[in-house]
Amino acid sequence: LDGTPHRVVLIVKDYEDRADSATSVARALINQERIDALIGPQFSRHAIPVAVVAENARIPMVSPLSSSPATTEGKEFVFRLAFLDAVQGAVMGRFAVEELEASRAAVLSLVKRRAISSRNATRTRLRAGCSMRALPTRTSMPCTFLPSASFGSGFRKRCAWS
Repeated sequence: LDGTPHRVVLIVKDYEDRADSATSVARALINQERIDALIGPQFSRHAIPVAVVAENARIPMVSPLSSSPATTEGKEFVFRLAFLDAVQGAVMGRFAVEELEASRAAVLSLVKRRAISSRNATRTRLRAGCSMRALPTRTSMPCTFLPSASFGSGFRKRCAWS
């Protein structure tokens, strides 16, 4: 900081892909290990409850992949690196229409509240440029987008990303 090197001790803990475990681990790191900052959890489903713990303890927290506005909403000490779901959805839709020139697309997403903003933003952007179907699914990924895109040589390619 300010040109002065500082030693940082890295403490890594597993939270078993469970929100209750993530909050317990965060409390232990804050209260027993006396951490100064928290990096993670990665995903919104864990970051949202841990953010409450970090905020109450006034410990800065950065979630690298959480895209839910609920992670940082109303919080002074909690930050996200990922774009919000609605922004990601709009970008995916625009990419499919403008770059891939998709004529048909399907949006697969969770039937849960946290997937709605991404799904709606993708759907809105796609409606402007191609036909589409929304298919609710119960997978572990918040949003998977499968465009059927037409490329210059006339052959069709199936793409998938999440």
